[in-house]
Amino acid sequence: MITASKWFWNGLWNYTNRGFEKKKQHFNENDLNQDISSKHFIITGGNNGLGFQTSLELAKLGGNVHILCRNQEKGEQAINEIKDKSKSDKVHLHLCDVSIIGSIKSFVDDWKKQGNSVDVLIHNAGVMLPNREETSEGHEKTFATNLLGPFLLTKLLMCDDNNSGSGSGEGAHKRVIFVSSGGMLTSKMSKDFEFKKFTTNKNLKWDGMRAYAETKRAIIYLTELFSQNYQSFNSYSMHPGWVNTTGVMNGMPLFYKMTKSQLRTLEQGCDTIVWLAVSPTVEDHSKYSGQFFEDRQIVDKFIHNSHTESSQEDINSLWNYLNEIFLKSC
Repeated sequence: MITASKWFWNGLWNYTNRGFEKKKQHFNENDLNQDISSKHFIITGGNNGLGFQTSLELAKLGGNVHILCRNQEKGEQAINEIKDKSKSDKVHLHLCDVSIIGSIKSFVDDWKKQGNSVDVLIHNAGVMLPNREETSEGHEKTFATNLLGPFLLTKLLMCDDNNSGSGSGEGAHKRVIFVSSGGMLTSKMSKDFEFKKFTTNKNLKWDGMRAYAETKRAIIYLTELFSQNYQSFNSYSMHPGWVNTTGVMNGMPLFYKMTKSQLRTLEQGCDTIVWLAVSPTVEDHSKYSGQFFEDRQIVDKFIHNSHTESSQEDINSLWNYLNEIFLKSC
């Protein structure tokens, strides 16, 4: 309760639209004044919410934007809207369900056959489910979407010899951005990565918000692990603050009702994602890779005395578990 209270009061100061406008006064807008016309950006869940806005902003800046979406009709609608608003035709749709290993493999195979490279991979897609569900491949869907999918896409797209930077010089590092959530600050990573306890103990009640927060906490560790194990690209995690999205409205109705007037716009919420994607400021691997960002600044990954830290053994177990799935399926 104390941790949740600290988080809420800190959020009122920092995660709201007013918090953003306050910190915006210290932004260097030249950070976004970059030539990204030759760069390719992949955004998962780019057809709505923060993913849509991120795609739109990158298209406005002149980048080659590739949206991953599982629904063709919704994807095409988003593509057309982004092209119209950005006045850019360098916006592309790729059908991919990031919760399904087979769909991820199919997309990556097609991507590589076309000879494409990735400069920035943005993991935006996420789900908060009212009930525990499993994918057609047998993985719990919150885990599969929020954690396994980003891991597999990063391994397949960024961790091979053909897509590794030299590690030196300006612009040498490719980038992976994991969109986490401020809510993860109240949670500890579950050691039951796929929440199997809910299938063995019928007395347990599923809490979709908690499962979401726990996978978003795990994303913070995943960012660090990729940074430690791969020097050829930078990995960053961030949270967008409290943003007015349909996901918040539907998944957290009481919170939405309490904070609606103070929630950030999509433009405010995606600002740090775009900044991490294009700014030269965060190029230094040793200084910035593996870090957690809020409003263009490195911030703490834990609330003081929240006891939400995991042991190194548990963090290693996460890495090993994900790699086992990768080796079995890919």
